[in-house]
Amino acid sequence: MHIGNLLLFLELAGDQNTVILNWDLLKQVAQFNDANQIEKKNDTNYQYDADGNLLQDEHFQYTYNEAQRLTSVQSTRRCVKHS
Repeated sequence: MHIGNLLLFLELAGDQNTVILNWDLLKQVAQFNDANQIEKKNDTNYQYDADGNLLQDEHFQYTYNEAQRLTSVQSTRRCVKHS
């Protein structure tokens, strides 16, 4: 499938819970749990709370209030200031 100038390949790995996306030279491998949530993408494990809210992915940490509303998003990447 072509999307603009990008070529996308989508394939299922040996089981139903793994999807491999190839965007030209960028390869993304995602594994899903029974709730269809991403469990792992490439080398990053995703974390969820008991209510199914995403707590952490490869870029951010997410915080929710008691009403299950997203209250904050923080980068997981450390910024180093060079002088």
